Amino acid sequence: MMRGGWRNSTLGFTLLEMLLGLGLLGLITLALFTALRFGTHSWERAEAKSFQVVDLALVESLLRREIGKAFPLRVGLASENKVAFEGDQRGLKFFAPLPAHFSTGGLSLIEIRHEPADAANGGRRGVLVLRHTLQNGQETDLPQNEATMTSRLLDDIDSVSIDYFGRDSDQAQPTWKDSWDQSGRLPQLIRLRLAFSSGEREFVIPTQLGEEAGCSQASYQRVCGSRR
Repeated sequence: MMRGGWRNSTLGFTLLEMLLGLGLLGLITLALFTALRFGTHSWERAEAKSFQVVDLALVESLLRREIGKAFPLRVGLASENKVAFEGDQRGLKFFAPLPAHFSTGGLSLIEIRHEPADAANGGRRGVLVLRHTLQNGQETDLPQNEATMTSRLLDDIDSVSIDYFGRDSDQAQPTWKDSWDQSGRLPQLIRLRLAFSSGEREFVIPTQLGEEAGCSQASYQRVCGSRR
C-alpha cells in the first residue's frame, strides 16, 4: 500500500508547483514583451532619425542651390543703388534666375522663412517654408506678399536663426550681421542654424554672384544702374 501510494504521488503536480510554474512563465513572458517593445521603439527612433538626416541633406542641397544663385537685381531709384535682397533672423527674400527648363527666362522671387507653430499649421512645432513667384522683370522695388507657390521644407523646428556675412562698402571689413537690407550688394555668406528637439544643425552657404552682376555699367566705374 505504501508503495502504491508513493507511485500515485509522483504522477502529477501539486497546486503550489503549478502556481510557481505559472508565475515563472508570466515573468518570462513579461521580460520578452518588454524587450520586444524596447527593440521596436529603438527601431522606430532610429528610423525617424534616419529620415530626418535624409530630409536635412535634401533641404540643405536645395537651399545651397537656391541661395547660391541669388541675383543682385537693382531696384528702386538709380540713386539708391539698392539690391533686391532682404534678410532677418527668421527668413530671407531675394531674386534668382529661373531654371534652364523655363524657356521664357527671367527671374523668380524666392522667400525662405521659418513660421512658428500656430493654429494654421496644426499646432505643431514651426515649419521651414519656401515660396517663389515668377516675375515679369518690371519691378520697381522688392514685391511684398506676392508668393504664389509654397513648399514645406522641414517640419517640427523649434527655432531658426539666420545670419549674414559681408561688407557694406569697399572700405569696410566684412562682419556677421543679424539682418541684411537696403544694401548695395549681396552678403558673401549666409549661415542658418536649425534647432530641433533632437539637436541642432548649422550650415553656411556662399553666394556666387557679386554686385557687378546686377549693374549695367562696367564694374571698374564702381557705380551701378538697374538692368531693367
